[in-house]
Amino acid sequence: KRGDKIRVKYMDENFVEHEEEVEGYLARVMQHEFDHLDGKMFIDHISPLRKQMIKGKLNTMLKGKARSSYKMKQVK
Repeated sequence: KRGDKIRVKYMDENFVEHEEEVEGYLARVMQHEFDHLDGKMFIDHISPLRKQMIKGKLNTMLKGKARSSYKMKQVK
């Protein structure tokens, strides 16, 4: 779970150090981007059980057996 409020230290384009507290949506976005800098993707945060469930749903979609409330066309 990501924090709702984070403290960030950074340098601007003139190498002046800044520190500020960020919250809400911006805090979530910054944590997401920091994960990318550390080489992490959103899939790394998902439990093995959840990954298995998603994989099953994706396989169903690939087979063209997914149900939806809208028209779908299988692409090969």
